[in-house]
Amino acid sequence: MKTKKIIFTVGQLGNGGLERQLYYLTKDLILNKIDVSCVCWNLEEDSFYFEKFKNLLKDDLYILDQSQKSLKKVLSLRKIIKKTNPDIVISFTSFVNAATFLSTLGLRCDVIGSLRTSADRYIKDGGLKSFFNILFPRKILVNSRVAKKELEKKLIFRCFSKIQFYGNSVDLKKFSLTDQNIFKEYSISVGNIREAKRIDRLILLFNKLREINLEVKHIHVGGGKDFEKIKQQISNNNLEKHVILIGQNSNILKIAEKASMLLHFSEYEGSPNVIMEAMCMGLPIITTNCGDAKYFIENEKNGFVIDPFDVNIFAEKYIFLHNNKSKREQIGRENMRLIKSFDIDQLGNKFLDSISKFNI
Repeated sequence: MKTKKIIFTVGQLGNGGLERQLYYLTKDLILNKIDVSCVCWNLEEDSFYFEKFKNLLKDDLYILDQSQKSLKKVLSLRKIIKKTNPDIVISFTSFVNAATFLSTLGLRCDVIGSLRTSADRYIKDGGLKSFFNILFPRKILVNSRVAKKELEKKLIFRCFSKIQFYGNSVDLKKFSLTDQNIFKEYSISVGNIREAKRIDRLILLFNKLREINLEVKHIHVGGGKDFEKIKQQISNNNLEKHVILIGQNSNILKIAEKASMLLHFSEYEGSPNVIMEAMCMGLPIITTNCGDAKYFIENEKNGFVIDPFDVNIFAEKYIFLHNNKSKREQIGRENMRLIKSFDIDQLGNKFLDSISKFNI
């Protein structure tokens, strides 16, 4: 059956990699003459992507009533699905997978769920609720090869679920730097400041660099619930001149122009958008072995994967890149070459090809 109409359900429309990927995908599907609607489960005030989706979808963007309990939201979603009569309903956020599945029971449409992080960690942190959010729907799209392997190791998912990989893409034009010759003043990291991102490791690293009297500067871009906690840790370690938190900033390219490298410290990930975007910018990358990082970064060739995290090895690689401008430039060129195959060009067709493997 040729897909003509899709409804996406999404948890929120904040300034995250998930929302960015859905926005790219929705735009390209519309260009491919697919009728797309989107239903947001929890819309927070000042959600970054709300206006973008509203301008793109107009009346095909639905916002569920925040005062409703979960069961009433399921019923509201069901009404929208019956009204719009899609071929496929796709949950793009793991925590609404089961709710999306329930809303389609008895209706004549296919339903697909998503997993965009580590399967093992998602189940460990969320318990039975997370388990059922992966189990239902039976068809699951994962955005990382690591998560797919984790699911396939578990007998129940191997026997009960149909799992397909659909990786992230990146807008090469948006994240390409126009001038690679600007003086590099600092390293950068980008991401929501929360436990999984392990920004505390950044503090460990800069304490280590200070021990050897290396006077360097780092900028972290991103807000999050642990912002004040990490800011206090920076102050407690007297690192205010070395590690600077600037919160959310939409002008990441301006900041990246003067960056010598990207540092990434996450404990777990799906497919890390920030690594892909840094590759577009021609930045060398030092990262932990989180999610699909090792599928993008090959040691020595286009960056370094530190596995397991070791602050001494991280510092060693930082110092090596800091002192070696020609190596940074070589790695940067290699990253820009490698990332070309992940451009958002043909994103919609790649997505439709992935879901067609479910025999839809």
